[in-house]
Amino acid sequence: MDKNKQENQHLKLLKEHSKLSTHYLTGHDLEWYFRIIGKPILYLTTLNIAFYLISGLPNLNEAYEAVFIPIIFITELITYGWLGWKVAYKASWKTILTSMKIASAGLAGGLTAVFLGVAMSLFKLFWFRDTWTFFNIITEPTIRLLEGIVVAGLAGLITIVIIKYKKHRDYS
Repeated sequence: MDKNKQENQHLKLLKEHSKLSTHYLTGHDLEWYFRIIGKPILYLTTLNIAFYLISGLPNLNEAYEAVFIPIIFITELITYGWLGWKVAYKASWKTILTSMKIASAGLAGGLTAVFLGVAMSLFKLFWFRDTWTFFNIITEPTIRLLEGIVVAGLAGLITIVIIKYKKHRDYS
């Protein structure tokens, strides 16, 4: 009965929304995503910029590559994983297909990564004022997009598997 409910919901979405809309693909509109990813984007951007500014101090120049970059990378991975978990967990209570739940988790991580990548590439454009920063406007968001989609999608998949296992075993 639950499968029929999911299929009916999916058919309803198919009739109401175009095939290119996020609501059709993931069961959520963009406003829903922006409510979830707004604060993580702000926090990650602030962290990245703060570490760049701190690394400009005379004695901390070498610490950026040895200490700050790994901290930033691990923090970003944790944030993408947390977003994937949060979106998949919230989406799991809707009657949408499992693939849509995983796609919504990946999309949340990807959107966060793209906005973070654009913000950081614009910051670097003004901070460094070199030719490479112009090309960085395209490469940094793209690399971060792939990172965000993969990590958040995997976290969403693991969340869905755990939720289905608990429902199958009738845990609460």
